[in-house]
Amino acid sequence: MQNMFFAFIFLLFMLPTVQADEVLFRMHGSNTIGARLGPSLVQGWLQTMGYQQIHTVQNAEEEINIVSLNRAGERKVIEIKSHGSGTSFKSLKNSSAEIGMSSRPIKGKENNNLKQFGEMSRLGVEFVVGLDGIAVIVNPQNPIMQLDKKVIKKIFTGKITHWHEVDKNLSGKIHVYARDNKSGTFDTFKALVMGNKSTLVKSVARYESNDKLSDDVAADISGIGFVGLPSVRNAKPLGVSDQGTQAKKPQKFDVATEDYALA
Repeated sequence: MQNMFFAFIFLLFMLPTVQADEVLFRMHGSNTIGARLGPSLVQGWLQTMGYQQIHTVQNAEEEINIVSLNRAGERKVIEIKSHGSGTSFKSLKNSSAEIGMSSRPIKGKENNNLKQFGEMSRLGVEFVVGLDGIAVIVNPQNPIMQLDKKVIKKIFTGKITHWHEVDKNLSGKIHVYARDNKSGTFDTFKALVMGNKSTLVKSVARYESNDKLSDDVAADISGIGFVGLPSVRNAKPLGVSDQGTQAKKPQKFDVATEDYALA
């Protein structure tokens, strides 16, 4: 399945020593997973295991604790920090997390850095927990409905800087929004759209959070950005075409069948 955008979790079976009486485990990494999917998986697991009074405590931006009581009435905590896929492997390396969340496969260098734990893509360590697509989004009032992948690349690399270059009926400078360098979503967008040798336009606004990026694009009539499919929120997703193919909007079915150009 070439060019697939997968969500992975990687497990290291080493329990934390700090607050061992309360912390069950810690999950660090992808915002795409950690914003909603990760917490949902954790809450479902806790319920299955008989934990009660399950609730979420916000510690900081993109950092939560899921707190519950076990059958003995003891308080137990699962920590989730969602600062980007790249941080997952660093946290596994320094033992600050037991589960790494990534919206891309592990890179060779990252695998080498964790070689003391063995091959990280082996069965029982790496688990695919979801299949995602990247949505290219604009303000809901933007009349554009679709873009070709080549045009998207020109916008994000700064070769196209004004909306009239995309549609002669439009005006204004294009405001580009993108995920930060720690993001697996950005790595995938770069691979599928920009190519490894291209760089983002210098004026780009970078984000750690899919949801925050989406909300800011939705509020900016001149904005364009990209997010994981679950984070479209109030923005308008565009249809994407590639090499003369029919433009398709990012929908679950077309992502699953790989008919959507950014799946």
